[in-house]
Parts: sequence; C-alpha cells; structure tokens
Amino acid sequence: METWTLDHPEAGKLEVTVGPDVEFAEAYEDWPQEPSEQEYTALDANMPLKERIRAFINNPPIRVQVCLDSEVLGRYTSLSSARVALKQIDTDELRSIELVNRTKPHLKLHANALDELIEVTYHNGSEVVEFEPPAGSRGAQRREEMEQSPVKRVAYPLLAGLGKGGWALAVIVLGPILRKLFDLLPIPDIDWPDLPDLPELPQIHLPTISIDWPDINWPNINFPDLPPLPEWMVFLLDNSKVWVPIVIGIAFGVISMRNHKKSERHKRQWQDGGEIGAEVHDDHDQFLRLESGQGRIMIGEDEDNLDIDQVVEDDFAVFVPAGKWHNFVNEGSEPVKLYSIYAAPDHV
Repeated sequence: METWTLDHPEAGKLEVTVGPDVEFAEAYEDWPQEPSEQEYTALDANMPLKERIRAFINNPPIRVQVCLDSEVLGRYTSLSSARVALKQIDTDELRSIELVNRTKPHLKLHANALDELIEVTYHNGSEVVEFEPPAGSRGAQRREEMEQSPVKRVAYPLLAGLGKGGWALAVIVLGPILRKLFDLLPIPDIDWPDLPDLPELPQIHLPTISIDWPDINWPNINFPDLPPLPEWMVFLLDNSKVWVPIVIGIAFGVISMRNHKKSERHKRQWQDGGEIGAEVHDDHDQFLRLESGQGRIMIGEDEDNLDIDQVVEDDFAVFVPAGKWHNFVNEGSEPVKLYSIYAAPDHV
C-alpha cells in the first residue's frame, strides 16, 4: 500500500491510501471487500515500463481510502484521476467516487494510465496544498525529479496536460501518414450482386400556400471585400476539434504549475520563521532591503498569483511598485533584518 499524508494546521492530518484488497484486509479488520485470488505485484518506482504494464494488466483492482485524523472518511472501488469530498460516508462497503462541491474542502487525485497515484492535492477555495508522497513511489520519484530540474518542473505538468488531448496530437501527427498508407493498400474490386428493383414510392402532392408578403425596401450596403484568411487560420477553423483539446491540455499544465507555487507558499507559512504576510500598497511604492538573514521574496499581480518567487540573502534589495502584491518569508533559523522604505508613486 501507499499512504500519502498532509498535516494541515486547520483541517487536520489527512491520509490517502491506495492498494489492493489483500493489503487493506491485513491492515483493517473491518475492510468490507474479500481479497481477490489474483496475485498482486507491487509496483516499484524503478520498475521497467514493460513490467509495470504487465503488472497493471494482471493485478487486482486498486482501492482508495481517505482518512482524517486516523478516522476513515471513505473507501472507494477504484483509483482514478478525480476529486474526493472530505465528508463521512458509509464505510461498510466500497463506493464509487462521486461528484463533489468544489466550493467546499476536497481532495484531488491524479493517477496515470497504469493506476499509479502521482499527485494528491488539498483544495479549499483558493488554497491548494500538495500531499507528501511515500518514499519509493512513482509520485516521490516524480516530485524529486521536478525539484532537481527546472526543465522537468515545467515539462511534467505540461506533458500531463497535453496527455488529456493526446488523441488530438495523434490525429495531427499520424493522420497524414495513415492516409498515405491507405492509399497504397490494394483495394479489391468486388462484384456485388444487383439488388432487386423496388416499387416506386407514391407521389404526395401537398397544397401550395401563397402568402402576400410586404415588399420592404432594404438598404443596399456595399461592404468592402475582405482579404483572404491566412492558411494557418483556415486550418484552425477547419480543425477546431483537434487543436482545442491541445489548448485545454496546455491550460491544465499551467494551472498545475501555479498550484505547485501556491502549495509551496502555504507550506512555508506553516513553518517556523514567520512571514510579513501577503500585502499590497495601492498608493505607495516600496523599497525592501534585507541586511542580514535568509528568506524568500514573492511579488505578483494578486495575492494568489505571486509569480516572482526568489530566494534572497544578505544585502539583497528589491523595488516593489504601488499596486503589486508582495510577501517575504524568513527561511533561516535566525531573525532577519529587513528594512522597508515607502515613497509616493510620483516621487522624483
């Protein structure tokens, strides 16, 4: 089994556990489902893709259990990418994951095509916090690779989003190739038998209705001739069912990257060291200077979108224009010396 955890200061300790019936039955006496006779092969982060696919085909179903402060909230029949409500349901039987109210606290599970859980996030309004993956899992390996490589930090969410429109990419890439292959295939000339003559259908003569419509003298407006559309725009208009899923996939990837930044910011707020708190000054420019210590400065257009996120050390200075949200978090073990100077926007 894999158990993903999040110690939330307000919601409590949240746990999401995934695994087969046989392992759940060993851990919980009240597990409602009898273990399957199918042999279960545990997946490892370093397992080759071929073996992972074979295990996915032969393994019994993967179940999901959600706990809050060690109390079971729900048990579900299968693992999939879905949202799960944080509410108590009947745990005497396995349930299907139902639709949730997104305005209330809930969890979002992200699983890949091989039923491997790779990400779990807690959502409450604009708050998004990522769970900690268990050591040795695919999720832990993915998290480690993303933390070590800025390229993978961007590429993985975008590729996951594009996967939602993968069929569209396949149409663009493989469509012309398959069309050429079909043209090369020999099509046999089959002598189909002639069908018998069918009787003619009866002719139905409906009455003609004549209405004396008024003659309206509409103005004659001569619109100028528009230039022809460029070829790329004609292609997009003719193939909207192909490129729209790709755009949606990219949007999913961008949202995932923004959620990661939100998660890191919330976790830093829970740590020791403190912060000044996200704030904005509509009428004053601000100059911040870190004389000593170590921390992180964040600046953005709104409180939930602090795009500029940089680790800073001694003798760092930054100018914050009026109307920009900003925050500073002390990430060191010692107090910092942070100076702030305010000035009117029209200062010389």
